[in-house]
Amino acid sequence: MNNFTFAELEDLVRRAATDAIWRRKNRPAWAVIKDRFGLGSTSATTLCVRLGLDPETGEQQTSGAA
Repeated sequence: MNNFTFAELEDLVRRAATDAIWRRKNRPAWAVIKDRFGLGSTSATTLCVRLGLDPETGEQQTSGAA
């Protein structure tokens, strides 16, 4: 079994999230993430921010965004 680093796991989650957001139909990114990962709305929003994605649009946030 492979031992993944945290960075590799974070990349896998980011890819799954980005794919889910790309396939959405007029829904906020946090709502898509909520359904894909079985999270509540607050946790889904937090995950979007952690992955550097805008919770509403799903667009990649700039590194200077707060």
